[in-house]
Amino acid sequence: MKRFKQILVLILLLTPGLLLAKTPSPKFPRVEALVGQVEKLDDVITVQKREAKHQSKKNALRKKQILKDRAQIMTGSKSELRLQLADGSVLVVLENSEILIPGIGWRLGETAEIEVLKGKVRYLCQKDCGRKLITEIYESVLPVGDYVLSYDPSVPRVELTVLSGESPFRARERDESVTLHAGERAHFDGVLSDGAPTFDILLRGRKVAQGKLSELEKVPEKELKDWAQHEEKLKKKESLAAEKKKKARKPSQICNKPWGELNQCQWTPQKNGNCLRQRCNANGEWAEDTELTGGENKCQNKTVVAPCDY
Repeated sequence: MKRFKQILVLILLLTPGLLLAKTPSPKFPRVEALVGQVEKLDDVITVQKREAKHQSKKNALRKKQILKDRAQIMTGSKSELRLQLADGSVLVVLENSEILIPGIGWRLGETAEIEVLKGKVRYLCQKDCGRKLITEIYESVLPVGDYVLSYDPSVPRVELTVLSGESPFRARERDESVTLHAGERAHFDGVLSDGAPTFDILLRGRKVAQGKLSELEKVPEKELKDWAQHEEKLKKKESLAAEKKKKARKPSQICNKPWGELNQCQWTPQKNGNCLRQRCNANGEWAEDTELTGGENKCQNKTVVAPCDY
């Protein structure tokens, strides 16, 4: 009996570790790349006279930021966002777009649905593609592949472009559909009434979007090439934006070419191998030229701005 109790205690001690080992580590949606102004709409609760009030507040997203709850995201002109999702999928939100992630799993960070409120997104999924992409007049689980989904609520029009893979395309609850392969697209134009899409309401509240499905069409070769280079272009834009931000002038930097603060020095390499030191004076000028040689040389083959060494 004593031996049995010892074995039982040992099993109980080991079981939590075994369970933890089998549980995948959480991977919440993460901002991988960001260009321009990208904002997230957050709900803020304020209490006034013992009454709680809900307000919406826009906050700028940052690179490497983790999303852990409901997220409504907006991109402006010349702005773009790349999200890495929990299962390794990628969502790129293009300029002048707005999306909603209504819920994010609190344990593993999974996202069951992504709604495109307006604009355009690119969705790349490599495996376990069970996520729904939604607009007001469209809802589908896209299989493994690379897709571009756009939605214009003012028409309303939803369009799906397949860059790789294949997928059926139809409007919400419609019977007619078309199967799209790589390099093909189609769209559906809904019917607008009082500023909103119209639906036929069937049994059990089933809503069928009113409108017309387009014919299948081929995507121009130039556009396919542009999408193939898009990821590289996004990285380049991000790098240029970061460099521009780095070079941005601070209020305390009264000297320019390069930027410098009062009593800072710049060391500039000369053709003869020496280094020219100048100090930023109160007039906003680089002055007090001093040519340095040997061990005094701080240039290191590039212009350096730093506190003066005297």
